[in-house]
Amino acid sequence: MKQRRLQSAGGFTLIEMMVTLAIATLVILYMAQTYGDTSKLYIRNKEKFQTETRALLAGDYMSEETRNAGYIVGWDATPDSPPIAVNKAITGATVDPNTESLTVRYAQGPLTGAGAPVAALNGVHAAGSVTLTVQPLTFAIGNGTLVAIYSPATTVNVRRVAAASNVGATTITLLNPTSISFAIGAVVAVVQESSFWIQGGNLLMKTPRANSANQQIAANLEDLQIAFINNDQSVIGDVSSAAFAGMTTAQLLNVRAVRLSLTARTSRSLVDGQPAIPSSLEDHNRSGEPADRVLRVVKQTTVYLRNFAALDP
Repeated sequence: MKQRRLQSAGGFTLIEMMVTLAIATLVILYMAQTYGDTSKLYIRNKEKFQTETRALLAGDYMSEETRNAGYIVGWDATPDSPPIAVNKAITGATVDPNTESLTVRYAQGPLTGAGAPVAALNGVHAAGSVTLTVQPLTFAIGNGTLVAIYSPATTVNVRRVAAASNVGATTITLLNPTSISFAIGAVVAVVQESSFWIQGGNLLMKTPRANSANQQIAANLEDLQIAFINNDQSVIGDVSSAAFAGMTTAQLLNVRAVRLSLTARTSRSLVDGQPAIPSSLEDHNRSGEPADRVLRVVKQTTVYLRNFAALDP
């Protein structure tokens, strides 16, 4: 009788299982590391995009309001408020230290049509008038609102209203008298005031249209810096000086552009890893530097003023 040879059952030896387990562990660790790095990169890119967008949109909004200031031409030498003001006191505002504030003023439009924020003088008004007789108002003027009285091709008197005038009113009382004479039919337009400043790490704005309430334009903005560019290309950027904050209207009429710089930060801290201090400068390892806990983006834009003092003095 032939002896049968027993065949061993198929399977893995212990050594094979250990090798397989080690390889699987390495693959899992690699995948986990890759996933972690990808997740960190995604979060950082997302935060960077949001931060850049925040700074860009805030800068665009300020730029548009600043550019609108160019629509008032020929301001009188002593208006109740100049077309542009830097670091002036803003009611209800607490400006963050080392940041700056900007206020721009321009006539609201449209200048024609029902409900337009304009009126026409009903009679001749001599220089020194404090009460304007106008057509019945189709809009309300709040106490302290600025108005621009147009004398075509010559001067725009900018005066602040001493008392509120409701819809249908036929008189406007001024805080200070006019400086020149105005003919019948001269246009009286409401002046828009927009103030911007950094408070509590946010960009805030205040306008009369908001009933003097502060509006948040953008969150997580750390800094606002402003500089003027004159018609001779000289730059005035030392806003801490009294000369900058106290510029006269005549000096402001030389300004051709406003340079705005906004610094935005991430809404939360970004930590890439544990900080590591190199043993010496010679052994300095860039990958071992402390992580950048906050991502910041600086956006700078230059706004050229339209129709603002278009002719050089």
